[in-house]
Amino acid sequence: MYNRNKPHKTLLILCVAVLLAATLLEAAAQERTAESWYKAGLRECQLPEPNLIKARQALDKALDINPHISAYAYKWRSWVIRRLCELASALEDISTAITLQPKDARLYAFRADLRRQMADVQGAITDYGIALQLAESSPDASVYRELRDSCIIEQAGDSLAQQTPLHKKNK
Repeated sequence: MYNRNKPHKTLLILCVAVLLAATLLEAAAQERTAESWYKAGLRECQLPEPNLIKARQALDKALDINPHISAYAYKWRSWVIRRLCELASALEDISTAITLQPKDARLYAFRADLRRQMADVQGAITDYGIALQLAESSPDASVYRELRDSCIIEQAGDSLAQQTPLHKKNK
């Protein structure tokens, strides 16, 4: 027996399949675009004299398209923003990178350097300590240890300087 509704169901299924395929193709195209923006930003960062504004724009576009493209997209944007002296924003980006890739010692070391620049010596000590734990068997471990220890010495010196009066009063 002939069913009049069958051609309509087939057409409906075909339309849904076409829409789904178009959506998937668009998502794939955006993914490639995010990757290409990321690579353009990275290339700009690695130039001897990078155009920081151009690098930031490329990395912003990559992360706007795909916020989870790479922890290193956030790391490199943090590097750019840091060089533009927007330290709080740079800290936010490197912290996002760490959230995406929490076992990467280099990200913690980068954040420690930034925290030290921001005069957050205790935060730098903490991050260098984490980097040291994560990289304990790598050649970088000794560098992280030295940097952490220099922060500890710096912190001790600051504490001592605050406790020592600058001028002794005469009796």
